[in-house]
Amino acid sequence: MGAVRGFTLIEIAIVLAILLTLLTLGLGAMNAQISSAAYSITKKRQEMVMDALVAHLGVHRRFPCPYVPALGGPVTGVAPAQSGTPPACPAFGTVPFATLGLSREFAEDGWGNLLSYRVYAVTAPACPGTGRDWGNAACFGEGKTGGLAVNNGTAAAPTPLATGGVAVVVSHGANGLGAWAGQGTRNAPPTTCEEAHNATGTPAPAGCALVANTYYKGERQENDDVVAYLTAAEALHVAARQGAIQPAAARVNDDLQTLYEQTVGLNLASASCSIPAPALRDPWGNTYALSPSDGSVPGCIYSTAMPTLCKAVTKPVLDVYRNRAGSTPCP
Repeated sequence: MGAVRGFTLIEIAIVLAILLTLLTLGLGAMNAQISSAAYSITKKRQEMVMDALVAHLGVHRRFPCPYVPALGGPVTGVAPAQSGTPPACPAFGTVPFATLGLSREFAEDGWGNLLSYRVYAVTAPACPGTGRDWGNAACFGEGKTGGLAVNNGTAAAPTPLATGGVAVVVSHGANGLGAWAGQGTRNAPPTTCEEAHNATGTPAPAGCALVANTYYKGERQENDDVVAYLTAAEALHVAARQGAIQPAAARVNDDLQTLYEQTVGLNLASASCSIPAPALRDPWGNTYALSPSDGSVPGCIYSTAMPTLCKAVTKPVLDVYRNRAGSTPCP
């Protein structure tokens, strides 16, 4: 009976190499699956946050301020009150999940970091008026626009995706650079220019000139951030469809009818027929205009943004109402 032959060192090495290759492939597939799951979780949570932001806008006529975690303190998710003159939100922070009525898990991305959040505002806006600050109810207008830009590509070769953003919600991706960690501390700053744009308040890497109000969509190898955004048109359309606000044109029509009725009422007790200066502001923040501008009759009340929607107040119209009230006709 012949002797049993064992494995040679070369054969053992080949088997180990095959096992190592299979293990590597398996780990790669597992990592890819985990990364895909984290990405899907992030996108779904961003959608939940966006829905909550639009609902908050419809009720309060403003987005909540970003929540900035206090170092060493509990992560409460409660939006801070505006401060300063004029009142303003913190420039950048995290999603105020408690204020939005969300559980904390919806304010974290798939990698366990808090979602960053920004609301658009100009510096020292004139409100009430044409100033734009989407975190201030005094600045709200159904016709106002945003000013956050979201790009695809790189800082050297950007491709614009949106220019009228009013809010962005940022996941800082698998590397988490620039994010607030789950315990409220902020991670190390980004090392690429695109990710630095998405992490307001962190230093820019060498050779990177940060452009204000600009974000990069990411979802690529060199920029693994995931940026979701709302434009003014999107937010206002959804809020109007839900019945929380009126479309701009409908608001103008209602305002013109109100001003018309006020004008008629004031003229019933007046010796002279004239159109008083309108006190209401239109959805863009402008006061309604008069034609002719001196307020004499005949006249027209209108919004400069929608001049074709004109509510005429003529001498014959006023005379009809004055006659019914027993007043003398317009001179």
